[in-house]
Amino acid sequence: MSFIYAQIDENNICCAVSNLSGEIFDTHLIPIQTFDTTMIGKKFSDGHWLEVPKSEMGETIAPEPTQLDRIEAAINMKNNEISERAIDTYTKQLLENGLL
Repeated sequence: MSFIYAQIDENNICCAVSNLSGEIFDTHLIPIQTFDTTMIGKKFSDGHWLEVPKSEMGETIAPEPTQLDRIEAAINMKNNEISERAIDTYTKQLLENGLL
């Protein structure tokens, strides 16, 4: 048997939906019938789920970059650095040979 919960934050807004193997009693976990991720962002008030206007939700927090994102950014930065060095070296050679 599984137990499905909507996790609410300090403002009673759903921030996650979980499917657990055991029953949990926590004021931040609201039992729900189905694993419904459309609950995320809704407010739990007096036993009902309400749509929340964007102004009440506050700032949107950008997700942290994954390790892959950080690796790709480092590779791109390194590639740009290599390209810039190659261009600088080529330009210097053209200047030294009087072609520029």
